[in-house]
Parts: sequence; C-alpha cells; structure tokens
Amino acid sequence: MKIIEDKQNSLLSRQEVKILVEAEKSPSNSEVVKLLSDEFKKPEENVVVDQIKGKFGVRTFLIKGKIYDSVEKKNEIEPRSKKKGGVKGEEESKPEEVKTEEKAEEVKEEQAEKTKVEEKKEEKAEEVKEENKPEETKEEKQKDKIEEEEK
Repeated sequence: MKIIEDKQNSLLSRQEVKILVEAEKSPSNSEVVKLLSDEFKKPEENVVVDQIKGKFGVRTFLIKGKIYDSVEKKNEIEPRSKKKGGVKGEEESKPEEVKTEEKAEEVKEEQAEKTKVEEKKEEKAEEVKEENKPEETKEEKQKDKIEEEEK
C-alpha cells in the first residue's frame, strides 16, 4: 500500500486520502474500509470509500476515501444511501414495514379470491356430474321410500 495523497480538511472534520493498493482481484468496499481504518488508526465507522479504480490487466488499484473525526460528523456530511443496506433512521424503516404488511395483506386477499373462484368451479363441476348421472329407476325410488317409511 502506498499513500499518494493525504489531505486534512478541517472545515468538514475529515482526512481525504488517495492510496495505491496491489491485489490479485479488485478489493471490496469492506476490505478497503478495514485497510484504511487500520492504516490511519480510526474506527471503521468513520471511514467512507469513494472510489476503487483499477485498469484491466493491472493489479494496482487507486482508492479514494475519507476518514472522519467522528461518526456524527460523517452522518451529517455524507449523503444517505438509497439502497436497502444503506444507513437508515428508524423513521425511514417504518414505512417499508408498513408496505410489506400491506403487500402481505393484498397477497392474502388475492389467494382468498382464488380459492373462492376454485370452490365455485368445483361446485359447478359437481352439479354437472349430478346432472349427467342416470336417473334412478322407479323401482329404486320405491324401495328407498319404503325403507324410509319403515324407519
């Protein structure tokens, strides 16, 4: 690892760095955060990786990052991520929970409607089967009546 630029930005309470790293494959954001926090002796929560830039066929990567003095300053200055894995407050996570609950209710309603439609189809099929059955002969009807009277 070679430090190319190390600039202190006192207005934003951060240190802006550019480093060159040699690696077999492109380092992940989490690897770079750990590398920067170890090198500059700051907690990982205070480190932000702006860019990991590499060229095809070259095993050196230019990394631009910011190391803040405190997590509070970082949260004030850095834009919040719109991704699911980004930093979110409790207020922002509640609407998602409500949306998922609403979607779950909609899915349940759709399933209930489907089952109702299926039940109606089954009932119609049974009615058609009953209509297609041959009628009982007169003798069988008479026997059934006699058995009922005896009971």
